[in-house]
Formats: sequence, C-alpha cells, structure tokens
Amino acid sequence: MINKILSIIGAGIITIFPTLNNLPTQIIANNPIQIIEIQTLQNQIKNLQEQIDSFNKLGLFNPTGGGTYRLQSSIGSTDATIVLTSFKEPVSNIKYTMTYLNTDIMYATIEPGNNTRKEFVSFTTITQNSDGTASLGGVTRGLSFSTPFTASTTLRQTHAGASIFILSNSPQFYISEFPRLNNNSTTTGKWAFVSTSTPGYTRSMGLGADYASSSQLVSKAYVDGVSISGAADADESTKGISELATRAEIAAGTDLANPLVIQSTSATSTPGDNITDSGGTGQQYVIVSNTAGNLDPDWILRENYSLQGSTTELFAATTSIARGNATTTIQGKSFVIGTSTPGIFNSVVIASTTYFAKGVGIGISTTTSNTNLEVNGTIITNGLLVSGIASTTAFLRNFERISSADTGCNGATQCDETVTCSTGNEIISGGSATSITSAKLIASYSSSINVWTSSSACEGACGGYTLTAYAICADLIR
Repeated sequence: MINKILSIIGAGIITIFPTLNNLPTQIIANNPIQIIEIQTLQNQIKNLQEQIDSFNKLGLFNPTGGGTYRLQSSIGSTDATIVLTSFKEPVSNIKYTMTYLNTDIMYATIEPGNNTRKEFVSFTTITQNSDGTASLGGVTRGLSFSTPFTASTTLRQTHAGASIFILSNSPQFYISEFPRLNNNSTTTGKWAFVSTSTPGYTRSMGLGADYASSSQLVSKAYVDGVSISGAADADESTKGISELATRAEIAAGTDLANPLVIQSTSATSTPGDNITDSGGTGQQYVIVSNTAGNLDPDWILRENYSLQGSTTELFAATTSIARGNATTTIQGKSFVIGTSTPGIFNSVVIASTTYFAKGVGIGISTTTSNTNLEVNGTIITNGLLVSGIASTTAFLRNFERISSADTGCNGATQCDETVTCSTGNEIISGGSATSITSAKLIASYSSSINVWTSSSACEGACGGYTLTAYAICADLIR
C-alpha cells in the first residue's frame, strides 16, 4: 500500500514537473520557495522509496485484487512464460510490476470457470512490453487443488489464446503465505511485534520438559529461573556470581561467604568534602591517582601523624622520594617523631633544598614562631656553611693548635720566631715561651691575619736557648 501511494504521488509530481530545469526562468525566479519545496518533496519520496525497496528485499508477499485478463496467445502444458494482452490495475490503469505490487510471488488461475481446463499457477516476474502486452516469468504450472498442494505435471493444461486469466486465492495462496492457527507452520519472513502487548504463552512455561529443543523460544519465567541458577561463586580463577561491596565492607577486608567486588562509586581521586581538619564523619574510599598519576596530598597531609615507640622505624633502609622538581608544603600541621623514647634511625637524607617557614626545634618540645633554630644538645657537623649572620658573629671550623721553635737563640742578640696557620685558617690566639728564665720575651703578637710572631733577648750574658711561638688557628665563617 505504501509503495502504491508513493508511486502515485511520485508519478503525479513527475507529470506536473517532469524536470525543474525545463521550467521557464521567470517561473523559477518568481517562485523560488515553491521550487525548493518541490525538490525537497521529490527527494523525500525518493529516499522513502529506497528504504521500502531495501526492506522488500527480505522476501515479501502481499495479495492483490486484479481484474479479468486474457492470454495473448495459446500456451502448451510445458510453457514457462505466459503473455497477457495487458496487465493493469483496474480503475487506475497503472501497469503492474512486482515492485508496484510489493511482493515476490503472485498466484493466478487460468480458465477459472472451465472444470476440465482450470489450472492454478504462480509467477515471480512481470515484464511490461512496449506493445502493451505483459510477460509473466518464473511461472510454476499445475499447482494441485488439494494437499500436499505441490505442482504436478498431470495438472498442467493447454490453453487457447484469449483464455481468461485472473489473480486468485488458490490453496497455495493460503498454505504458502499465511499461517494456520491450528497447524504447524514455518515462515521465512521476519515477524515484528510493534504493539505494547508483547506476545506470550497462554500458560506458565517454566523449567523442565516444556523445552526439549535448543531452538525453542523460552518464556520470561524460564529465563528468570536459569539466569543465575546453579552458577558458581566467582573466585580468583573462576568466573561466577559476585556481590557489590559497600565501602564499609571494603575497608573491613572481611572474607564473607559471598565474593565481594569493588564498585566505581567506592573509588575516587579526590577526598570527600566532609573530610575535615577535625576528622568529620568521613567517608571510606579506595584511593586512586588523579589524571596526572599522582595522589591528592589532601589524602595524607590533612591529619596529624605521630611515629613513636621502640618498634617504629622511619626510613629504616635507603629510601628515595623523588617527583621531578615538585615541592611538598606542610602547613599548619605537626609532624612528630619520637614523643617518648625515640628509635634509632639509619639516616635521614635531604638531597635538595628544604625550606622551613617557621622555627625548627631539635631536642626540645616547642619552638618559637620566628625562624630560629633551637637545639638542646651538641651540634656535631662535618662542614658548616652559614650565610646572613651578624658581622660580629662567626662560626669556627678546621680548628688547629700549632707551634714553631728557634733552637739557636744565644746571648743578648734578639731572637725572632714565627708560626703560620694552615691555608684558609686565621689566627685566633697565640703565645711565646723561652727555654731559660734569663731570656726575656720582647714581643708576642699576630703580625698578620695568619701569622704569630715571637721575639726574645737576654738581659745579660746567657748561654744558648730556644724560643717557641704558639698559635691557635681556625677557619672563621662570618
């Protein structure tokens, strides 16, 4: 029916406007909107026709009520082609084609009123000839009048020219194309149920003997009954049934009777809004990294942590923590190690610049809010570099006590001796001494930044003696 409507509409449009290119220019110029609408309608009809033609390729049958037609010429019992004088639809006079009839097969009767020549036939093609005749092809002759409704050579007849030919509802029309409610039937077509009332059984079809073949359609009750019936619980090596775990069950880690799986709603890369500084009610999550592959620091740095006790070790072995040039800032929190008896640590190594915004206390429980370093105990260093200290203050390193002696001093002649600090060191203090009391010190002083000078002489006659110069040196860090 849709094909007929489309064919009639399309034929009408083509008749009125066979080609838009042939319309006078003035008509196109004065009616541009109407021209566009006609083009749009033609395209829509063409697209719809193509969709229907594609659907028809599935294999269809549709009955048709035709008129009374005549054979163009006589046919023998073995002829496989039938030529009619014309083959048109009554009233509209539209020439029949299989596309127009929207079917793959048609059924007909030759000489329907002749009890000795009556013959049922079917055909699958129609060719409309240029002389007005129509040739029917794919003809099956001698269809039987009763079961099993197959073709028989004994039922093929000869027919004279001008014999009557009609489209009819022969037994094959019903047997081959329509289901019989009380008989077993097989269909090659595809049935689609578009109603909101879906097809179903008239009785409950459950498990057991109701289904003996793997090709049978089953009921919803059957599917519900076997969807999980008998399936094994899932484990590490077996596919099977499992249960979605709650956050509390995930956190508990309890091995329950039913296997539990983690659902995506229990995992997040962002701490919950109600995870507060004071603890809040909190939420339990499986923590995952963000899109950059890192953990949000709020998962760790929003709580106070205390590592203490003799069994606690932090960085017990060599530990390296590196993430490019990233900086971790701990603000407004305390990180406490060993509030009671501390454990012994192998080492804590800071391999790059470390910044403390406030004071640091070592060996004391509190520190002031300024930037002081407060130490309760001895500072032992192997090299110390300090900058930005007061000009009157210095740190010492590379401390040394050195001396130098002149053993050739004699008589009243003045004897001089110097001692020089090691490279880089400066004089901190110094002194002088003679080996005899009659030799008196004349001078003992720092003659340069790194040299200590001593001078002595005898007040009267004296024998030989030794003059020794002493110096205390260090590298002064200012």
